[in-house]
Amino acid sequence: MINQNTLQAFEIIPKKTDEAPQDPTVTFEDNYVEIRYPKAGVFTCKSIEETLHLAIDLCAMHRCRRILQKAEWPICHNEPRCIVDALGRVSTLPGLTFACCCDAHTASTADDESVPGSSGVRIRFFREREKALQWLGAK
Repeated sequence: MINQNTLQAFEIIPKKTDEAPQDPTVTFEDNYVEIRYPKAGVFTCKSIEETLHLAIDLCAMHRCRRILQKAEWPICHNEPRCIVDALGRVSTLPGLTFACCCDAHTASTADDESVPGSSGVRIRFFREREKALQWLGAK
């Protein structure tokens, strides 16, 4: 388990510079954790899993069960499968709800998808942030 000091280091919002951030940011909002992926990054299933692990630890620290992942494009070529597989491996929170919001998402899921091997984790993909937040029950 990652300690609080380590998590706080990952909660830092990138400084405003001319360079675009390369790493995702993981922050706690009012009652959910938000993962934001920058435009200029290259991400693999392994890096997605590492980011999800941080987000889940942050959820545990704040006693929440909601994660919103936001990107303006699909973050890797096999994104939906990577996310579902990673959540099944790293989720330690029963009843976790995960909304993946991507403006350019081509995949759509009409129903919630249960994550195999997890303790009741639900995931759903959205194009619009507000609909994702509403489904999460976050705002």
